[in-house]
Amino acid sequence: SNSSNSSNKTKHNNLMQHNFNFWNNSFWFTSEELAKLFEVNETVILDNFAIACDAGELLEPDVTAKNKDGKLFLNLDAAVSIAYRIDNVKATKFRIETGRKLFEEILKNRTDRTDRTDRTDRTDRTDRTNLSNRSNLSNLSNLSNSFFPKHGGYKNLKSYQLTVIIYDATVVFCDRYISKFSRTVDQMVQAARSGKQNIAEGSMASATSKKTELKLINVAKSSLEELLEDYEDYLRQNNLEIWEKEHPEVIKIRKLAYIQNKSYMTYKKYFESNSPERFANCAATIIHQAIYLIDRQLESLGKSFLENGGFTENLYKKRKEYRKNK
Repeated sequence: SNSSNSSNKTKHNNLMQHNFNFWNNSFWFTSEELAKLFEVNETVILDNFAIACDAGELLEPDVTAKNKDGKLFLNLDAAVSIAYRIDNVKATKFRIETGRKLFEEILKNRTDRTDRTDRTDRTDRTDRTNLSNRSNLSNLSNLSNSFFPKHGGYKNLKSYQLTVIIYDATVVFCDRYISKFSRTVDQMVQAARSGKQNIAEGSMASATSKKTELKLINVAKSSLEELLEDYEDYLRQNNLEIWEKEHPEVIKIRKLAYIQNKSYMTYKKYFESNSPERFANCAATIIHQAIYLIDRQLESLGKSFLENGGFTENLYKKRKEYRKNK
């Protein structure tokens, strides 16, 4: 959809300390600007935007606009969605900065409820549309569920949610406290990413292989244990205190795990304190919690595998049943 004319555009330099277009209550970027910001080729931006649209995550008319010269712009929603798909430090820092700005705006405007009625009406309409769509797809869904076991849904796992925070925090920690020339940066970031990605991959692989799921979840655990060692090494080598389990601050951090919709900003008191000791110990505490949850997840998966079998075993049973009833 076309934006309002260029006279409505102003320039803001408070987002990521860059000078981007701002109009219609959003920041807008060209693909060239995003490529420069994330330090990738422009085709990477366009390809990931197309993937997000194809997946239904973005509606192209809602997140694109053209100026009077016909130049295409992508809004902040599209930029964040693209950033989630790009695995590098610049894109991750952009997501964190965007989340921080949003968090600050929510706090600033928490007493503003004047648009509650409009939001409720929109939600009702959305719910009716979603209900209709679910009805139209029910037959296909039932067919799939009768053959493949339930899988995916990893974003609802508490273990996965913690690993997202760990990954975001590790990127910031390395950028802030470790020399960019040190191999430790790549090792820590990759270990943090592995902890997150293997949970996701294992969850999706469970449709056809419980064995693969178990293996990948265990890889995630091993990666987090490696990352924990890196944080503790940093504290020890810099003569900083390693907080024990009963340390007062550790107890406070552990309680934050019960907050719904946790994010990097939930732990802002520790991550934004300009104290490497507080940052590293907070990250280590969250890693301990994630490992504990993964242990419980592995135990549950193993028990389910023993009781219900895997995909191949159940496929054989279904095939045998089909031949019997044919």
